[in-house]
Parts: sequence; C-alpha cells; structure tokens
Amino acid sequence: MSESGEFTVTFDPIDGSSVIDCNFSVGSIFGIWAGKTVIGKTGRSLIGAALSIYGTRTTCGVFNPQSNNVEEMTLMKIGNREKWIVTTPKIELATQAKLFSISSKGIYDNPSLWKIYEQYINSGFSLRYSGCAALDINQLFVKKQGVYVMLHTIVHPSRLSLLYEMCPLAFLIEKAGGAATDGQNNILDLKIDGF
Repeated sequence: MSESGEFTVTFDPIDGSSVIDCNFSVGSIFGIWAGKTVIGKTGRSLIGAALSIYGTRTTCGVFNPQSNNVEEMTLMKIGNREKWIVTTPKIELATQAKLFSISSKGIYDNPSLWKIYEQYINSGFSLRYSGCAALDINQLFVKKQGVYVMLHTIVHPSRLSLLYEMCPLAFLIEKAGGAATDGQNNILDLKIDGF
C-alpha cells in the first residue's frame, strides 16, 4: 500500500466464452499497484500480481511478499468444501529451457519469425503454444522453464496490454527468477502512458 493506504488493482478477465465450450482453459491476470493511478509508473511499482487459470485444474500463481516467492495454489475439494491449497510453495524458473511458445500466425508477413521458429526447433526445444498468453506463461511456471515469444507484425499486431498483462506477468516471471524483455528493455522498466 502507499503511504496514504491506497492501492490500485488492475484485472484483465480473459473472455473464455468461445473456448470454454471446447474444454480449453482460460485465465485472468491481476496486478496490484501502490497509489491511486498507474499513469507514468513502471511495472517496478507493482506490489503484487497473480495469474489464475480456470479449467480442469484451477490454479492461481501469486507473489507472496512474506516469503518473497511466487507460489502456486490449487483449488481442491476437501470433503464438502473447496479450499485453496499451496501446491508449489516456491516456483523457480531454470536458467536453461527446452520449452518455447511462439505466435506463428504472423510468419507470412514477417518471414524472420520462421527463422526464429526453426532456431528453437533445431536447438531441441519443444513447442507449446495455445494462443492465450496467460495459459502459455502459466505453462512456463508449471514446467519451471521455457521461453515465451510474442512478436508484433503489421498484419498481426501484438494485443498484449502493458498495464493489464505484460507488467503483471513480467513481475511474476522476475520474482520466479526469470526475465521479461521487449528485445531491448526490461518490461518492468517501460513507462505506462495509458490504459
């Protein structure tokens, strides 16, 4: 909380109406910021973040400031009640990865994407791409390693929001020992100039 005791929570509900019907998981990304506004701040101002996944297994990856760890909690039915149980008390991302996730739909207007894809495949990486950033980033936490690549192309521009998606996800990734970049700058150092 800020000195005045105020904070802002950002929440990005991912519309799952079209994918839930086909037994596909969906997710929500949460960011908690100190103060009343986030305009002019960077992701370094976040005081907390969470990534919830809803599907056959409902989980929430959350930064716990008391332990300074990213934890995974799983919603479990115990008797007649549902409870959140900490199932992974400390998520640590490995320094080496063999899993990658890359959006390939822009390959035809940006052939360099094909070269990036080939480099990962030829280096022995396994592809895991669902088309949902929340799910693909969560997979990195589940596997405790991996690379997520979302490249902007003219025909298929990136729709990820700095405020609602990239900053909270980058915060969790960094707290778990990883790094998030736009290719030149750390995502957490980018200034927020709008919603």
